Amino acid sequence: MIHEGKRPPNIEGSYLLSPHTLVKTYNDDTKDIRPGNIFNALSYTFHGQSSKNQKISLTYYDEAADETGEAKNGYVSGNGNYFTVFANSTGKSEGISYGAIFIVSGEITPTGIKNLRESITITYKLLDFNNKLMSKGATRIFKDGDGFSEKYSGRFRINADKEKMNASLLCTICTNNSNN
Repeated sequence: MIHEGKRPPNIEGSYLLSPHTLVKTYNDDTKDIRPGNIFNALSYTFHGQSSKNQKISLTYYDEAADETGEAKNGYVSGNGNYFTVFANSTGKSEGISYGAIFIVSGEITPTGIKNLRESITITYKLLDFNNKLMSKGATRIFKDGDGFSEKYSGRFRINADKEKMNASLLCTICTNNSNN
């Protein structure tokens, strides 16, 4: 869904798209790729957001596929808590350089992004002799399979970190009380 408007929310921060679930493909001739497939988790970092000209930059990272990419002059639209980012990116996956148009939409909350949707269209790729990446002109649309992309600390999901901290605190309290 494209969220129109000239007053998008501030979405700066890092978020984890997981489970990274394929919804639809167009012009994609990659074997065994179909809706419902789960792909590697992808972290997004939005930064440099300007309310004056609606510009935004983004970087993304997929550790499992050794994929990184960035877009320095993206555009963000939206109103209230709803936003859409349009970005022309360059990246590298499995040693293959590529260009892609990314569209990312969702609803920002204090702890992450609700209903994140992502569209990727490959605009070029270099030296992909074994067709590891999707074809030029191919598009894939993804969603976060559990409906929520948590803020991402760079190592673990923030909520998981809090749960671990709370469990650790409870165990410390239990241990201290049992010694009395």
